[in-house]
Amino acid sequence: MGRAARLGERAPLLRTLWLTALAAAADGVLLAIPLFALLNSAGFVWMLSTASSPAGWLLAELSGVQAVLGLLASADLLLTRPPLPQGVELRRAQAPALFGLIDRRTAQYRLAPVDRVLLTTDSDIRWIATPRRILPGTHRHTLCVGLPLLFFLSHKQFRARLHSTLGQWYAYRNPLDTYIRRRAADWVQFAAMYGERRLPAAWLLRRPVTAFARLFARHSAELCRNLDLVRDDCAREVLDDEQLLALIAAETVCAGYLDNRFWPMIRAAAERTPDPVLKPFSNFAVFLDRLLCREDAARWLLQALAQSASEAQAHCGLRHRIGVLGYSQLSWSGMPGKPAFHALFDDRATGVTRALDGFWQNQVRGEWAGRYRQFQADKTRFRQLHEQAARQVLSGRRARDYVRLAERFLAQDEAVAVLRRLFINNQGDAALCFECGRRLLAAGDEQGVAALETAMQINQAYANEGAALISEFERQYRNGAAVRKLYAVSGGAA
Repeated sequence: MGRAARLGERAPLLRTLWLTALAAAADGVLLAIPLFALLNSAGFVWMLSTASSPAGWLLAELSGVQAVLGLLASADLLLTRPPLPQGVELRRAQAPALFGLIDRRTAQYRLAPVDRVLLTTDSDIRWIATPRRILPGTHRHTLCVGLPLLFFLSHKQFRARLHSTLGQWYAYRNPLDTYIRRRAADWVQFAAMYGERRLPAAWLLRRPVTAFARLFARHSAELCRNLDLVRDDCAREVLDDEQLLALIAAETVCAGYLDNRFWPMIRAAAERTPDPVLKPFSNFAVFLDRLLCREDAARWLLQALAQSASEAQAHCGLRHRIGVLGYSQLSWSGMPGKPAFHALFDDRATGVTRALDGFWQNQVRGEWAGRYRQFQADKTRFRQLHEQAARQVLSGRRARDYVRLAERFLAQDEAVAVLRRLFINNQGDAALCFECGRRLLAAGDEQGVAALETAMQINQAYANEGAALISEFERQYRNGAAVRKLYAVSGGAA
């Protein structure tokens, strides 16, 4: 832990004042660049008219070079505009109830009017301020509403989350902290943008901008992580603690469902067609009924609770958030009777989901085609390896590729037989033995224990992870729990 972090723990006010001064100084430097360019341009013109000696002409040339560099950097600062968030822009006529809620909350918290309301494919609600340019000034304000989350929240829960999403940026509550968080978000956008630009003027500013963005992000990380706590405090203005816990649980289950069920199923379809013809959001409710179960939801909640806050994360840990409320466990009560999606869009829901389907298809078209080509290449490679394995013993890279592809193109029993055979024929290859053992245990086959032990004997680097896998396997069977099967003909879990 650095000296600044320790100071922040002992004296939060000093940390806040220091970060405010740092952000203000950076703003001053940005504003000084155009002023520097103007002064050097004026000096260059004046020196040209008065130079009468070699020293005078040298000073004029130096001033001219500084003026050119300053003008290039100033033009880049003035003309460069950070990209806006992407999604399906909603019109007031499409969701009058939603826009009414937004208008009331922005007036309540004295926020700038929302310029755009976007429907996105994410699992959260975010209020994003995008700088109009890199120079300090005004922003474009976008409210991003994740459509999947609207199916997991009731209308009351959505109103509370919207209330807290806008309320967390209420400058009069903690003006200095709010200023620091906003500038931290701005500098993240600046750094991301300069990382992609290749123009000569951008080259002048790339290193200082990215270096300062990293510095400011590192020292403001604690304040930015605590933004979730501020958000929860705002939600408690309209919800009691149990209702807030239910809201947090619904958001966590939504994120787990998208990451572990919904998107893997959608991406698997890329193996069958080169174009994204699926309409995931028009059929979102149907997929929910088929794919979501309480057992999975409970596991996702436990996994989220096990994650702790770290400086590499953008949010504080879930366990810490509910610990602030005085709770240690989290449970999900199930899907709402009437989701917020239907309450907000009513008879306009079909048009909204179709628009988001079209947006998603355009966004993933290139990735989708690449995934399809990769699947076809893997299929061809597997067919070749499968034929070779019938004639000879595979080893080295061919054996590792065969192990990797077997789970996608063989039934579970056939895949287990392949893994056993590869382990027996390659007991001198620690990496291959470990991979076979890991996949055998995941398939519920105890031969994986012997494979892992062999890998651990050859290379001690596998000792800790191998012992953990064996221990977990034995625990599952000792408790009589069913082991999740890894292999299936379609590539999904059985």
